[in-house]
Amino acid sequence: MEIVDRKIVYDRPPKIGIGRMGGPYKVTVDPDKCVWCYTCVFECTHNITMPKRPFGVFEDVDVYYDEKKRRLPDTARQGAYLKQELRILDQDCCNCKRCVAMCPTDAIIVDTNPNYKVIGTPDHGATTIFQNLQRSEGRLMTSSMMEYDQQPDYEDFHIDASIILNPQRDNRNEFAGQLGNCYLGKRSGRRIKVSTPVFDAHMSYGSNSHEAYLARLMASIELNRPFFVGEGYLHPDFASSFKHCILQFGTGGFGPWVDLDQFMGVSIKYGQDAKKGKGGKLPAPKNDWEIALIRCIEPYRDVNSPNPQHLQYSIEELRMRIASLRAALGPNKLVGADIYGTIWNVDHIVVALARAGFDYITLRGGGGGTGAASISDLQNRGLNALYIGKIAHDALVREGLRESVSLIGEGAFLNPKMALLGLMVGFDFIGTGTRHLIPVGCTMCRRCHTGQCAWGITARPYGHRIDPEEGYRRIVDMMVSWKRGMEGLSAGLGFTTHEDVVGSRRFRYHGKNPLLFETFGKQPF
Repeated sequence: MEIVDRKIVYDRPPKIGIGRMGGPYKVTVDPDKCVWCYTCVFECTHNITMPKRPFGVFEDVDVYYDEKKRRLPDTARQGAYLKQELRILDQDCCNCKRCVAMCPTDAIIVDTNPNYKVIGTPDHGATTIFQNLQRSEGRLMTSSMMEYDQQPDYEDFHIDASIILNPQRDNRNEFAGQLGNCYLGKRSGRRIKVSTPVFDAHMSYGSNSHEAYLARLMASIELNRPFFVGEGYLHPDFASSFKHCILQFGTGGFGPWVDLDQFMGVSIKYGQDAKKGKGGKLPAPKNDWEIALIRCIEPYRDVNSPNPQHLQYSIEELRMRIASLRAALGPNKLVGADIYGTIWNVDHIVVALARAGFDYITLRGGGGGTGAASISDLQNRGLNALYIGKIAHDALVREGLRESVSLIGEGAFLNPKMALLGLMVGFDFIGTGTRHLIPVGCTMCRRCHTGQCAWGITARPYGHRIDPEEGYRRIVDMMVSWKRGMEGLSAGLGFTTHEDVVGSRRFRYHGKNPLLFETFGKQPF
């Protein structure tokens, strides 16, 4: 047997988004030092990505050929020519250094992956993105010794494991931490049963490509939750799913606005999340002829909504608008208000909206999402989402209105812990936008507004790069993992149901943010 070729191959599994770049560590083998003893293959035990694979980070591949370079069976070694490959799948590397220690020639180097840490944004860095990618693969999010490397995911919170102080439970018939039985809307005849407390936030058709939008829509239907459409109506391809959708009516009034009774409901948009106190904007490169046709506007030019003060002139007009929508939609459809870029008098706003007859109110405090905005707008964020949730919940309780309206919180809810905190301050539901784009490939390069997204998420010409079927499945698995994580925390806090969690602030905050101290630090729960 003659060895004709030896080769070191660095594998990149067909993952989504930044998963294609490998994990946090990079494994390199020096071909001049390697003696092909395959010690690394036998010593490495890590294969979380593909547990059924008999190898870890390293895999040896021997291929046998005859004199005419035709491949032979692995058993036909007599007189064959051998090609050897050492394959390295370093996404599974955890930097345990076992391979380094056991290599007889010091040929292996394990170092940090230079492409890993520089991805994303300060709030949504590589750790947050990779965790959600892992969730989208259906992995159980279990780890150990996390206190040594876990970065603070928001501020310095301390959990109060109060279940040890609660009365003994009947564990055969009572299960703690169940968050799958929720209702959007609280008025009789206008309550929608929902199976998860986390929603996909409003992102319009046009801000997302056809394929990305389809993946998100199918995931919401699978998760038994309403799909929030965003401003600008829907593509007719999705007509069969309109009954699962809640339209958003903004200050621009884009769309045909016909046959509204076929939808689950309508949201009225007050403000813009990426541009506090301003109207929305769809840049010209994204406003192609199809988008223009759906929105009933002129194509290939910037689409600007008027500032929100032109949508409503008085509190009294709110009741008239609700009555008009009820007449168009039917008495059993939901009507909501989306309050983005929320200001200090949020308590007065939510009380007025609840008295006017809205079924739910969405409050957004944090970042700008995908919306096109000037840098100065994006750098001046709204109020902390947890704080405005506390203010809104407490105001409605004081006025005796809390049981007449649902609250949805959006803005910088990065993970299940933050989502549960949102429920505990008083939101009934949490909405996330960017997290739903990660399973279809988003690397947060911050070029959504250009229409040139290389992953095809916010660029319609490249939407074919997304497989909607795979994307929808990944979103579902990620959200199931979020729900599982939230239920684990809520069970540890002694909560039994979704209603138990909402408004019960069993976290203690000891950080430097005065708004979070007002929310979690001062008062007893």
